[in-house]
Amino acid sequence: MSLTLTLPAVGELTARYGPLRTLQNHRFNAEGDIRRRGSVSIVDEHRGAYAYALNGGRTLRTSMISSLSVPAVRVMSISLTEYTDPVRGGARYAVEHWTLLGERTVDHVVRIVADAEYERQVRAEITAPSLYLDATRLSGGLDAFYDVTDVL
Repeated sequence: MSLTLTLPAVGELTARYGPLRTLQNHRFNAEGDIRRRGSVSIVDEHRGAYAYALNGGRTLRTSMISSLSVPAVRVMSISLTEYTDPVRGGARYAVEHWTLLGERTVDHVVRIVADAEYERQVRAEITAPSLYLDATRLSGGLDAFYDVTDVL
């Protein structure tokens, strides 16, 4: 006998616990410059503090794809990180989706909301990959697509 737990949908959870907050949302161009891709929920003066806090946070979950030519180098990752909000204090849970092309980070004070968003992003990446990938990655499930994942 096996037991499978299913998280409620992100929309259902945000209706109950409030929306996700966007910390960063940008793309990198060919010259390496950063271009903002959409609105964020924090003021520009706090961006550095949040980046520092996230880098010092505790990674709880991760899914990633490594380079074919240099396996130690990641080309895409989605991670769930617990960190301390540098402005308001208290624990928050961030979902960072990073690729060679850009980065988007959202967070929430309630972990189950961030967990559901993490799983949504991991599954969404398979249906609409943000990078051009080898066809063998697209032929299987989560295990074939990601080099590392904890989503079943």
